Amino acid sequence: MKIAEELRKRIPTPRYAGFCPYHMITLGIFIKHWAISALTSYESSLKIPEELRKRNPDSADYARDLSVSYNKVGDIYKALGDTKSALTSYESSLKIAEELRKRNPDSADYARDCPYHMITLGIFIEHWAIRKAPLRVMKAL
Repeated sequence: MKIAEELRKRIPTPRYAGFCPYHMITLGIFIKHWAISALTSYESSLKIPEELRKRNPDSADYARDLSVSYNKVGDIYKALGDTKSALTSYESSLKIAEELRKRNPDSADYARDCPYHMITLGIFIEHWAIRKAPLRVMKAL
């Protein structure tokens, strides 16, 4: 709700069908500001599941919470264009999911989590590689 109110204040409703470039730039700045704020919040809150897992390394619940947190932080890094940090977060998330699957082979939840994290990481790598490919081709020429 706050985001919608902020958008209404910052971006006046256009009187014609499309946004002019000024509105798009303003919207882009707002979204980037939101993403940076979200990243700061996620990074701060990541300390809690990391500490809980450190204190209770055998707790599957704490491990899963940490895995989900790493995945969400990876999403924010991806949105900000920080591919190296996003990749690290996604890999950390998958590593925990795989560990949980090995420790609890009969758990349907952990059986579901592993492919989810693999797909998230795979899609990220695929899109990241596709975006980087034209640069590699240009450098080769």
